[in-house]
Amino acid sequence: MTNAKLNSKLSIPILVGAVIFIGVVSWYGYDLIFKNEKPAKKFDTGLESQVESPTLSPERKEIVSKMKSHKIVISDGAFSPANLTIKVHDQVQWNNKESENCQIKTEDWQSPPIRPEKNFTQAFPEPGTFPYSCSLHPEIKGTIIVE
Repeated sequence: MTNAKLNSKLSIPILVGAVIFIGVVSWYGYDLIFKNEKPAKKFDTGLESQVESPTLSPERKEIVSKMKSHKIVISDGAFSPANLTIKVHDQVQWNNKESENCQIKTEDWQSPPIRPEKNFTQAFPEPGTFPYSCSLHPEIKGTIIVE
């Protein structure tokens, strides 16, 4: 067999392997770039991983027992209620009733996009006033007051 024939017979499997390799790398890269949503930066309360644990300290049990959940509905281009007063350690759940995504943004953190008919929940372990808006629709604004 001549050198040219040998090279052409070897180049087809190498070419097929290269195409498969490029396809796999492209698909994996696509997943990394477009499908990995970064989680919202949340306050570290230490409660999320321990809420269901039967070995909560008495202090943690007291905090968990006092936690309340509040709901804010996103609809008709507004937050309802737009202003909400809660207690330290309470949670706020935003429910998107719009036909488009919404993304809650404060000075300190930002939620992932909230799809229509989906929720996002954030705990507030520190007192303060937290103005927020929808980063995708900046005219939609609200305030969480934590006492």
